[in-house]
Amino acid sequence: MVKADNAAATVQFSVAKGQTVSLPMLQEALRASAGQMGMGADYELCDIKPLKKRTKNQEDVMDISLLGFSGVREMFNIHPAFVHFPIALLPSALLFYVLGLTLGKKTLLVAGRGSLYMALAGTIVALWTGFRAEGSFPHNDTIHNMMETHEAIGIALLILTAFLALWTFWQSDQRPKGAWVFVAGLALASYLGFQNSDLGARMVYVEGAAVKPAVPVVTGTGNKEKPTSGEELEGHHGDNGGPEHDHGGHAH
Repeated sequence: MVKADNAAATVQFSVAKGQTVSLPMLQEALRASAGQMGMGADYELCDIKPLKKRTKNQEDVMDISLLGFSGVREMFNIHPAFVHFPIALLPSALLFYVLGLTLGKKTLLVAGRGSLYMALAGTIVALWTGFRAEGSFPHNDTIHNMMETHEAIGIALLILTAFLALWTFWQSDQRPKGAWVFVAGLALASYLGFQNSDLGARMVYVEGAAVKPAVPVVTGTGNKEKPTSGEELEGHHGDNGGPEHDHGGHAH
């Protein structure tokens, strides 16, 4: 059976249990589906690899064929791979500092300081990849508005985290001066990290930002292909497939 999805511009093949198909049969089904979708082109199948049969005992076993980093090549950008570092490390630093100050344990203060420095490094990388990601995928006005807020919070988080790191860097004593004010600043940084993660999650999981199968729905264009390496989109489509928004007028 062949199922054509006009919205996603995809074709799915399914074969009845116990039946076999040949490559010419699949090719003929593809041609018929292409005509059904109005593609008006002659498509050829290539690199067909049969799936390995899985026994009942293998169903819950890790699939080794899925290992590797093919996702990095397929995604619109690599920003999602780095955003979790500040989200995890800032609350870790906060916890270590609170415990260290409360219990008077210098080792916990050292751990908090180290976590803060790593959080700063992670924030820098996350913000840099975020700047590069902004023009890498088609998006509508709703996503663009959320993206601008996401960017502003990210910049504020970087400034605050850098300030807190400098607060501790010039002190030989592991206990920062104005310790509990410092902790309050670290709590604010942790909050900003969580707030930005929530906003990023809404962009992706609610609005479909940078999700390849969702691009036709987001833009109304049917284009779901990843831009070629080094290529950036000059604008984004408005709501419901409206006119493109020119990024040239923004200071990105």
